[in-house]
Amino acid sequence: MLSSLPVRVGFITQLLWQRYGAFWTALATEAGAETVLPSREETLSQYLAQDQQTITGTAPFRLAQAQASALRSCDTLLVPELNPDTDSGRGGAQDFWIADFPAALRTVYPYLPRLIEVPAYVDASIEPRAVAVLRSLLPDAALVERSWHRLRALLTNPYPAAAHGRAPEPKAAAKPRRAVALVGQPWLLTEALLRRLVAAGESYLSHHDIEWAKAREEGWRSDPKLVATDAEVLGTALLLSRRAEVREVRFIVDAASPTDRWLANRVRQASHLDVKDVLLQEMLDEGALLELLAGLVD
Repeated sequence: MLSSLPVRVGFITQLLWQRYGAFWTALATEAGAETVLPSREETLSQYLAQDQQTITGTAPFRLAQAQASALRSCDTLLVPELNPDTDSGRGGAQDFWIADFPAALRTVYPYLPRLIEVPAYVDASIEPRAVAVLRSLLPDAALVERSWHRLRALLTNPYPAAAHGRAPEPKAAAKPRRAVALVGQPWLLTEALLRRLVAAGESYLSHHDIEWAKAREEGWRSDPKLVATDAEVLGTALLLSRRAEVREVRFIVDAASPTDRWLANRVRQASHLDVKDVLLQEMLDEGALLELLAGLVD
């Protein structure tokens, strides 16, 4: 007798989950799959249990690897593709976790179930990829067509407030004129972490206040050879530095990332404001950093 159990589809929530998670979990649910998200506790437990020589990269990527390991009992993992179709040879392109996260995951963890890479963003351009994933989960062509008809509506608003961390504040509650711009890798600067990096009462702006697509366009205007995520960081810094209330740009540097150092210098060259490097490891110990970064779903 054939099993009637649904396909279990796991999701790595550590990397830009707010941008792509809602759409792809809706797609998996529409296909009749069981969606599985790693808990904060499972992520940290798996991180501590794994061979520390195997887990590489910066803290968000090390936690993402731990999540993948925690989800290894699933039938399929949907894995975020951070920089699709890049041919750059510098900056983030030299970090295999940033340049091609799914391929890096397959290489380091061959025991994982089938990996399906999906764009870590949602806009109309992803329709062919989304239909292909739906077909892989729903073999019946007629069901695919009906399901996609229902899902297509989710692509009509590619920039929901939730994709940027916090909703825009009403004009009556405008931010104070004196603020700092906190800039860094978007998968690193969670709201919980940002709040720990500013002084009491200090106002700040970050990539959460800028649409990621606009930030990338601005970054590419300055340097068209950047990979998408590097362009986003540079564009965010440039857009925020033009705001009247911003007095200083602070670039959050992870000591484990040569890309962060390179990007900080690139921002420094392009910005008309002073750019101060903030070394993350001087602000937080490893335990505190992992606690702040883990558990975006819980």
